[in-house]
Amino acid sequence: MELLLNGNKLDVQLENEKNLHEILTFFEKECIKNNATIVEIALNNEVIPASKLDEKFTTPVSNINKLEISTVCEEDIITAMKNLAVQLSSICEGLEQIPLQLQTNKDSEAKSVITSFANAFDTLCHLISLTALFPNRFSEFRIEEMDINEYLKDFSPMLQEFEGALSEKDTVLIGDLAEYEIMPRLTKLIASIQKM
Repeated sequence: MELLLNGNKLDVQLENEKNLHEILTFFEKECIKNNATIVEIALNNEVIPASKLDEKFTTPVSNINKLEISTVCEEDIITAMKNLAVQLSSICEGLEQIPLQLQTNKDSEAKSVITSFANAFDTLCHLISLTALFPNRFSEFRIEEMDINEYLKDFSPMLQEFEGALSEKDTVLIGDLAEYEIMPRLTKLIASIQKM
């Protein structure tokens, strides 16, 4: 059997494990020791959704040609969030310049900042979903007085308004939202991440 952990081939010998459930139990115990958890399993090149995992537990070791296990640990999430905070800092500088860029026909520069923000926000949402895997570690994470879900709920209507302004090509509203709504919210998030 070919066994990969986070894309790296493992050179291990299974001793007493007879089926997929026993293999995964072993890895889950190792994950717990390292403040990590399994986030994806691919059996014979097929990703197994969590809802179907129970059906596959009895798969005998002899029927497993390839097992790929993806894990994430608390420290990886923190490192990724800190890296994102650095990226968001430069995006904030760009957001502050959008009104001027739009007034001086530098639309491509403004568009580049908006695209960077959208990509960074996607990354943020992904990382936030991962924090739910470690509630003991991340339940106390606050942006000012808000938990992460309250923060996103507060951010959501403004993002919808921003999207509408972009669709309507309302440059005044785009500039105002970028400078006075999005940037301050990101600045608060950055400060909270830096305290982690």
